[in-house]
Amino acid sequence: MGFHEREYYDDDPRSQGEVGSGEEINHPSHYTFGKYEVVDVIYDWQPPYPLDNVIKYVARAGKKGGPEKMLVDLKKAQFYLNYYITQKEKEA
Repeated sequence: MGFHEREYYDDDPRSQGEVGSGEEINHPSHYTFGKYEVVDVIYDWQPPYPLDNVIKYVARAGKKGGPEKMLVDLKKAQFYLNYYITQKEKEA
């Protein structure tokens, strides 16, 4: 069972209609391409923060906002990966 098939928490705005509803909120196309929804992959793999953001931004690169936004998403992924590496180097 994927995340999107689970019950939302009571305070989740998606369950209360505060933010809006529909596919653009619960299953946006830039995360639902291919066989697996990105949120389900992250939920299953349970990567440490901020590697979950690396996965998210790499997965949606070029899919949200069109190809012209691809570099922006890849730089966001790079930022989070560099941040994680820096934190791990400090721990070593």
